[in-house]
Amino acid sequence: MDGYRPASPRVEELCRIETFQQGFNSKDFLAGLSEKLIARSKADPGPFNPRPFIRTFESSVDSLLSLRSQLTTQITSLSSSVRVSESAYTSKLHDLSSHFASASASFGSLENRFSEVGRTAMHIGDQLQTIDRMRTRAAEAHDLIEYYYQFARGDTSRLERLRKEGGREGRLRTAVIARRLGAIAREVDIPGAAQTRDTIDKFAERFERDMLKLFDRFYRKSDPKMMSHIAKVLQSFNGGVSCVQIYVNQHDFFISKDRVMQRRDLEQSAMWSTIADPDALPPKSEPSLQALFGEIRSTVEVEAQIISAVFPSPLGVMTSFLQRVFAQSVQGYVEVLMEKATEVGSAAAAGGTNGSGEGHLAFLRTLQMARSMSLNLVNDLKVYDFRGAGIITSGKNDSLGPDGRHMNGDGSVLGSGANAGVNGSGSGGGASAGGSSLGIVLDQAVEELFVPYMDGLKYLERESRSLTELYATFLLHFSNYHRGAFGFGKLSNLVDRARVAAGGTASSSSVAPSDASTLVEGRTSNDDSLTAMSGGASSIEQHDGALSLDVAERMLRWHAEAIGRCVDLSSSSDMVKNAFALLKVLAEAYVKSYTECAIDSALTHASAQDPRASVLPDLRDLMVVRQAELVMQLWQHYVNTALLPLATSSVTIRREMSIYNNHLLLRVERKCDSIVQKVTDNIVGYLSGRLSTQKKNDFTPKNDELAFSRINTDPCLAIVDALEKVDYGAKNYLGPGKNCEAFLTEIGVAFHGLLLDHLRKYVISGSGGIILTKDLAMYQDSINAFGVSALADRFEMLRQLGNLFIVQPGVLKSYMRESHLSKVEERYLRPYLLKRADYATHVRDLSDFDDRSTGPAGNTGQSGESSSFNKINVGIGEME
Repeated sequence: MDGYRPASPRVEELCRIETFQQGFNSKDFLAGLSEKLIARSKADPGPFNPRPFIRTFESSVDSLLSLRSQLTTQITSLSSSVRVSESAYTSKLHDLSSHFASASASFGSLENRFSEVGRTAMHIGDQLQTIDRMRTRAAEAHDLIEYYYQFARGDTSRLERLRKEGGREGRLRTAVIARRLGAIAREVDIPGAAQTRDTIDKFAERFERDMLKLFDRFYRKSDPKMMSHIAKVLQSFNGGVSCVQIYVNQHDFFISKDRVMQRRDLEQSAMWSTIADPDALPPKSEPSLQALFGEIRSTVEVEAQIISAVFPSPLGVMTSFLQRVFAQSVQGYVEVLMEKATEVGSAAAAGGTNGSGEGHLAFLRTLQMARSMSLNLVNDLKVYDFRGAGIITSGKNDSLGPDGRHMNGDGSVLGSGANAGVNGSGSGGGASAGGSSLGIVLDQAVEELFVPYMDGLKYLERESRSLTELYATFLLHFSNYHRGAFGFGKLSNLVDRARVAAGGTASSSSVAPSDASTLVEGRTSNDDSLTAMSGGASSIEQHDGALSLDVAERMLRWHAEAIGRCVDLSSSSDMVKNAFALLKVLAEAYVKSYTECAIDSALTHASAQDPRASVLPDLRDLMVVRQAELVMQLWQHYVNTALLPLATSSVTIRREMSIYNNHLLLRVERKCDSIVQKVTDNIVGYLSGRLSTQKKNDFTPKNDELAFSRINTDPCLAIVDALEKVDYGAKNYLGPGKNCEAFLTEIGVAFHGLLLDHLRKYVISGSGGIILTKDLAMYQDSINAFGVSALADRFEMLRQLGNLFIVQPGVLKSYMRESHLSKVEERYLRPYLLKRADYATHVRDLSDFDDRSTGPAGNTGQSGESSSFNKINVGIGEME
């Protein structure tokens, strides 16, 4: 540098503290210092001169250093001032903290003093209250002693004046004094105490009698305020029991003359004409009982308002009133209902078509209806207990009931009331669950109504007896048919017995234990009704012995109604067990006495068929298999949808029900399989018998022209006709499905085996082979009509096997190595070649079969032929 130069105005402007107090940017700062210098340098045409820039930057550096020195001095001064201020602030805070601690200690001391004063005041207050109570008790004792001595002298005027002139307060005080005097009189034992006690008792009786007269007067005047006052007086005197009794006993509801007329209407109700009919819908309500319950609802709604306004403890009064309602009115109606049901049931049992079961049914339906209606009534009455400790009116009954059902204006339930008490033992409401007194009393009242009819096992026994007798009488014609059909068949020949069985099923002595009488085993009371009804056995028709879906549905419908009653009338702990017991009753009738009876009859009839007869055995026994299948499908659907879901609460009983049901199904299935197998054996035996009628010269005709003119042999025509009947019968009686296919397959396989054996029994000439192939073709066409693919290959192979008897000897070996015969070893075909009439002259020389496989005796032995027959069958099985 050339020496100190004063800073330019631009440097002084930029090198100030204000420049660095706000947002500072070094690029902008340098641009501001050199802006004019750059412009001037660009204007100078000569070479670049850095000196102006250097001088400007040097002066700016000097200004910045001077500025930094000033700032350092200021910072040092301010730091010293801050340290002094902090020291003063700390000292001041310390002083303030000590002052606050002193003030807090003073406040704590003052609070302790206040607490001591408060405890002293409370102690003084307790003492004052104790003294006041003692003073009050002393004053009351003084008054009582004075009253007692006045009564001892026979003077009751003072207490009489208090009662008559003291107004409401005077009556209340009189009641309290009289009650206390009575207690004192019972405790005092001094001379003259007995006379004083008699005087006090007479006054108390007179006082109570006067109060009751006042209550009755105001009750008749409908003055709830004075009734409430008298009720409070009597409650203070003796608890108000006498007042409540007068109110309840003199209520118009219990002395109405309409009760007698309603009971007459009850006995003349239209429901009694159909209640014993198991096919009619069970009644949901009875008009007279429904009218009574509607009157109870409306009466309780009005009385709830009166009781809550009059009595100090309305809940107890309402409880007494409702107990009287159930004990006097409802119980009387229920008894009349059950007596009428018993009477109607007895009449139905004597003259009905379903025996004494109708009598029990009328009783059970009436029991369910009455209990359901009673439970609905209880649920409606519990609403007065749901809304607090007092009684509150429920408003109009034209709304939803407490259980969620719509109610009519008269209080009846829209729809079925069977589900009002699902658990049976309880009336279903939240009141009893919550432990409220009114709900518990109402539940107990309902249970006491029906204890005579449902206690212990009474209900289950009656329900089981009802179902048992209904089923027994309903199946009487069915069982009589099977007994009668078998008895007739025993005295007839084989053909007549088959004709008797043409109605669809036959019977035998083996099914007699399975008839309807087994349903009532151990109940001799039912024998008379069965005997009386069995007089119509002569009018039994053939269709009475057939299985029917209509009959099955009717039996299940009756049982479903019984299960519904079981759910309603059984307790939650017994419901599952009772349902299982009713399932066993149904199984005894539905499975054993109905389904298995028909199956056993069909099996006995099929076993009695003679397969060696000249006519095809009867196929109509297969109809029972189809009917049994449909009936048991309906049974299985009913058990799965209606019974098993009821046992979800008990895993053990549900498992037992499933095992029991599966056992029944397997037993029926085995018996049906036995029928199918027996019919199969009969048909196979008949086909075997027809083949045995084949004449030896049928396949070795002497007149070739006659052979060519014949179409088929007589056994073939008979067998084809039989196969057509089998096909028609199987598809008609078994219906489309796996059962029919399995049956036809069994027939086809067995007939195929018969034909294989049949071909080895006859010597066949060339012209006879043509007849044979015609027979085999006809057999094949008949089997193909079965529509079973598994049989097609078997009979195609059989037809090719028949062609061995008409193929020229020169092409015989090549033919045996083609198509289906190529899958059978040639040595196993040798027994059939031996039956060719030209075997000794033409076929033996062309044959190079392995002789070792056919035995040392030239393969003519029976064991060799049987082995070949078996091997061909095995080959056919492998081919399939």
